[in-house]
Amino acid sequence: MQITSTFSLNVEYLAECFLICFLSQGDSGGGLAVLGSTGQWSLLGVLSYGTDCKELRRGKLPQVQICWRGRLRVSTNECGVWWGDGQRFTGRGARRYDTRTTIFSPEGRLYQVEYAMEAISHAGTCLGILASDGILIAAEKRNVHKLLDDEVLTEKIYRLADNIACTVAGITADANILINHLRFWAADYKYSYGEHIPVEQLVQMLCNEKQRYTQVGGKRPFGVSLLYMGWDQHFGYQLYQSDPSGNYTGWKATCIGNNHQAAVSLLKQEYKSPDLAEAKKLAMKVLSKTLDVKLSAEKIEMATLTRRNDKTVVENLSSAEVSQLIKEHEEKEKEQEAQQLV
Repeated sequence: MQITSTFSLNVEYLAECFLICFLSQGDSGGGLAVLGSTGQWSLLGVLSYGTDCKELRRGKLPQVQICWRGRLRVSTNECGVWWGDGQRFTGRGARRYDTRTTIFSPEGRLYQVEYAMEAISHAGTCLGILASDGILIAAEKRNVHKLLDDEVLTEKIYRLADNIACTVAGITADANILINHLRFWAADYKYSYGEHIPVEQLVQMLCNEKQRYTQVGGKRPFGVSLLYMGWDQHFGYQLYQSDPSGNYTGWKATCIGNNHQAAVSLLKQEYKSPDLAEAKKLAMKVLSKTLDVKLSAEKIEMATLTRRNDKTVVENLSSAEVSQLIKEHEEKEKEQEAQQLV
């Protein structure tokens, strides 16, 4: 019997079919067959548990030996199908290492944490730029609708304390929980010690909480990544990023969310220790290159953190200011295009 790897089937249909075509008892060796549009059963391979080749042991199908060399792997206990080098072929079912956040795969990976990071990569773009005289953060607002109440749950930039603010990318409901934690810890520190909490200490406290959710059974990681900007007497202006695993890093300029890799690459080329005015222009340039929509004041939220009269000031840019920045950027782009045509 000739076995071919060229077939085209509905993925969900395939997931249903192989469940009823498991013809052997045990972890491996059962036939994997599908019912085609002609009403004929076709043998695709055998159920394999981590090996390249398995022999079909029992069942009505011919006794054949098939070697897929890792191209088609089926988890018999948890109904997962993979096609290619370890890539999941069907959205139904999961590998045995997917069901718990506390279980490492043989490659040393925590898949639930990786999935949380993947959710963030599809969220609205957020970027931060550390300037010589302050910090700028900008965020894409995706829930733009003419019937949406602008005063309710539309903010993407949150003030945590008088000296710290942040923006988030990911699941909004998860972000609200973490923002409440951050505000409580900042207020508790101020009440206990009579001064503002150091920026890195607050970031580390939240990362400890997020890391705990990767070690405790029955919980899932928070699907949120945060950018923090702040100032304290220890390290001055600071820009941090944290992810669902509990890691945090300090940056001069970075981006999270959709198209973050392209944005970070552009920031590497363009960042030259700017002041705030230059940082705003750089932010507009990066957003214009990476956003999937046209720039508009309704879709972008920006804020700055500066020091004035020995006080830390966090200011949100108005729609008029954002519109002016967009206008200046578009005019500059037109000038550059005109020069290239000459």
